[in-house]
Amino acid sequence: MKNNKVIHARIPETLYETISDIAGREGITISDYFRNQLSQSIKIENPLHSADLLFVFAYIESNGDSCKDVCGYEVKHIINVINRHYQNLEPELQLVFDEVITKMNRFLKKVNLFGFNEELILCFGEDEDSINFDFQTFYKCTDGRLPYR
Repeated sequence: MKNNKVIHARIPETLYETISDIAGREGITISDYFRNQLSQSIKIENPLHSADLLFVFAYIESNGDSCKDVCGYEVKHIINVINRHYQNLEPELQLVFDEVITKMNRFLKKVNLFGFNEELILCFGEDEDSINFDFQTFYKCTDGRLPYR
């Protein structure tokens, strides 16, 4: 194992004992256990199959060309999900969601400015206040890769 880097970490004794027991049961060293856990924690999955992002995709598709009553929390949640997965999306798909993020943030600023937090109308469409969503590019980028379609 030449050229490997060493990572030092301080952990509580109870955690050490648990890790040691697990490694012993699996017949591996503590170092092997840590390497396995670290490798699994940074494994990048296909972002198009993450449950929360699939929810956002389905949400946008089901509300395409129509308006929907929403609350501020719903809009914030959609922005957070897109932001969480944004860096793993293809550049073409990132451009599609740039418009969504910008318009939804603008929508939230209006909510905060005017204080009507209860029921609001969110539209995906061509109007100035609507969120323009490029469905053609979206379908091209996700063709055959979304399990719900």
